[in-house]
Amino acid sequence: MQEYEEFDIPFPPRVNPLLPAAETRHIEWMRGMGLLAGPEAEAKYRLWSPAEVGARWFYLAQGDDLALGCDVFGWFLAFDDQFDGPLGQQPESVAAVIERTAAVLDGEPDAAAVSGHPLTAAFSDLWKRERAGMSPAWCERAVRHWKQYLHAHVTEATNRVQGVWPSTPDYLDLRYRTGFMPPLLDLIERVWRSELPPPVYDSPELRLMRYVTNQNINIVNDVLSLDKEEAQGDQHNLVLIIEHEQRCTRSEAIDRARRMVDEWTRTFSRTEPAITNVCDRLAIPVADRTNVYGCIEGMRAAIRGNYDWCAQTGRYAAHRPSSVPLPAAVSPWAPTPS
Repeated sequence: MQEYEEFDIPFPPRVNPLLPAAETRHIEWMRGMGLLAGPEAEAKYRLWSPAEVGARWFYLAQGDDLALGCDVFGWFLAFDDQFDGPLGQQPESVAAVIERTAAVLDGEPDAAAVSGHPLTAAFSDLWKRERAGMSPAWCERAVRHWKQYLHAHVTEATNRVQGVWPSTPDYLDLRYRTGFMPPLLDLIERVWRSELPPPVYDSPELRLMRYVTNQNINIVNDVLSLDKEEAQGDQHNLVLIIEHEQRCTRSEAIDRARRMVDEWTRTFSRTEPAITNVCDRLAIPVADRTNVYGCIEGMRAAIRGNYDWCAQTGRYAAHRPSSVPLPAAVSPWAPTPS
């Protein structure tokens, strides 16, 4: 196996020039929220280049917008990783964590509701910042997507306990509907200041572009995080599912996943030129089209930025055969309260 699997992503790599300051600000936020376990853990977290993923997705953002983009990714890494250990094998306990977190979306939680739960408090902070200035329609959609993502963790915990292997179509459907990507696609509109007009958002062309962006990013992540997830015994990875379902070799499974990604990338590129006609058809005013084009550029940056970050981050590279693993005992995260 080479150092990492390569994908043909025909969009230029870009990194926000404000990355150094953004990383300093992001680490301070993670520390201030109580998500990092201490100096040694923080040093490991820095090896993951955590702010770089936000700086690649949001390469034109500045100030509070860039900080929000970086902080959402940092929160996601901490939130997702808590289910890698024993907690992830306890569906009822996972459900309790999810209900506490999802309650943030239903109203402003009081201090007692988040006290002692840094991840919940951090999510409350993020949601307040994310929804600022967005329309009621966007907020309603974002709440729905966040809840879908959160509740997917209960399904995954149940699958682990029961030893359930979803089929490839079922897994792709689960990934699309309940993965982290729907909230992140909403975040693109927020950070790029490019909220889509509802008729454009609901158009068949934009639905298709969201679908292929979602799946492209999900499965590139699956391939490049494969060694990490396999080491943790998590079967929710397309490569492992293809291997299990089709009884093929690892290289064959990776190649099939790569061909899916290539087709999604081509579909995105084939569909994008139609967006001007979509705006014409829907009589979108010229002034509002800037948001449409900005959002699509954000999707393009996300596809490329996800690949570039996943290919080089120490979060995944440390688990690859050619790398020297970091000490297993060192976790970036502060203990998760029950």
